[in-house]
Amino acid sequence: DSTALPEQAVRDILASAFQSAGQRCSALRVLYVQKDVEKKMLEMLKGAMEALNIGDPWLISTDVGPVIDDEAQASIRDYCTKKGLERPPIAQLEAPKDGRFVAP
Repeated sequence: DSTALPEQAVRDILASAFQSAGQRCSALRVLYVQKDVEKKMLEMLKGAMEALNIGDPWLISTDVGPVIDDEAQASIRDYCTKKGLERPPIAQLEAPKDGRFVAP
């Protein structure tokens, strides 16, 4: 809806998509954006995603931690690959090499 506050929407999108490494049943899977606010919203979302810290969940500075196991990591990566063929990702972050991380 074009009357939504973009800053609040971006904050809520990030929380839904990436808290708990996106492993909640209620995690955001698909985002639909009204055409007349798409450019601004996606630019803001990309900037906010690029500011995310991926790493050790015990550190207060971490926004996105690892997924629960190797199977979850493989499944999420496969899903992202398939969706990436349909439409390019908004942003592609680097995940730590060690551990069960999947970059947002």
